[in-house]
Amino acid sequence: MTLSLNDPAFFHDPYPYYAKLRESGQPYWVPHSQESTSSGVWLFSRYEDAIAIFKETSKISKEIRFYRPEGATTTFDFHLLHRDGLDHMRLRSLIADFFSIEYIDQVKDVISLAAEELIDSLKKKNEVDLMRDYAEALPLIVIAELMGVPKEDMPQIRQWGLAIGKAFDSLLITEDILQKQKTALGELLGYVQRIVKDQKEISDEKLLGLLINAHKNGEITYEELISMVAFLLFAGHETTINLIGNGLWLLLSHPKQWQLLRDDMSLLPQAVEEVLRYESPEQRTSFRMVLEPIEINGTKMNPGDQVGVIIGSANHDEKEFQNAEVFDIQRKPNRHLAFGIGIHNCLGKTLARVEAQIAFQKILEHLPDLELQETMPGWRKNSFFRGLKELKVQF
Repeated sequence: MTLSLNDPAFFHDPYPYYAKLRESGQPYWVPHSQESTSSGVWLFSRYEDAIAIFKETSKISKEIRFYRPEGATTTFDFHLLHRDGLDHMRLRSLIADFFSIEYIDQVKDVISLAAEELIDSLKKKNEVDLMRDYAEALPLIVIAELMGVPKEDMPQIRQWGLAIGKAFDSLLITEDILQKQKTALGELLGYVQRIVKDQKEISDEKLLGLLINAHKNGEITYEELISMVAFLLFAGHETTINLIGNGLWLLLSHPKQWQLLRDDMSLLPQAVEEVLRYESPEQRTSFRMVLEPIEINGTKMNPGDQVGVIIGSANHDEKEFQNAEVFDIQRKPNRHLAFGIGIHNCLGKTLARVEAQIAFQKILEHLPDLELQETMPGWRKNSFFRGLKELKVQF
């Protein structure tokens, strides 16, 4: 099967394509132009394949030194997602408390207040774009609060993030996109270096202060400090924006599900899980390199091969999910893979879930009669991240 770059239907609705990939039982080869030791990536689409790849830690690695050619490593490459073993554990454990259930319970009021203030602003507008005015705005406010960076800097950080994220898509990569990514990444890293240098009062109460003090205490290198701050600023908003936006679209375009939630708010956690499954904000995993010969569901992979998981496909696998193409906020069980599993599962998963629950709850409480202005969503052209360009509604 061919995923045509000129076929708008794939980016609008990739799931029929994914179904054919799963049916073939074979991984799909996508060449890329990234600075990598591999010339492309083998993408696996079935749920059981995804589980096998996520759980394999000895023969498959996310260590950046196996991915980048010698001399091609950048400052951004030293964050926890690009590390394995003790380095990964050291960086992950350093910031884990900020993403714990206990800490997030403490910031729920901050998230709720921000959501309510945004909704108050919505009520004053003649035309409302829920993506721009709500789904995008809320995570930017929250990550700025957690990190300890000025909220007014977040729109620019968002623009850098969009340019960086666009180059993650191996299907669409061009020299122009790669160059824009390098420019955006350089500007983001420069911004981080400035705010690190300009910190006058450094407190561990914010992630920025915690990481600066960890560097001063010799727990992390300067490259790790800059990389971790830049990574958290990017990862801390991108997928959550899409989770909230995708969820609002799904709920509003499925009136019976919207009504179910209006009638029973206790379904909010289940609704968020079904959004994560049905329209996974991150459709594919980042790189994984094969270190030793391995067989994944009958397909032999060799050292140096790059493999990835199509999360959006695994989450629609009929062998795992009954009526997989039905959006059902009462679905049980729902063992989706939107946040991955294993040692590299998403550290921010609890925060993202809570943000989405509060975002939906506040809309239901204050604007329960929202209606979509358009029946066809406009998806961003990106096969790595799944998100809407806009979501216009009326009261």
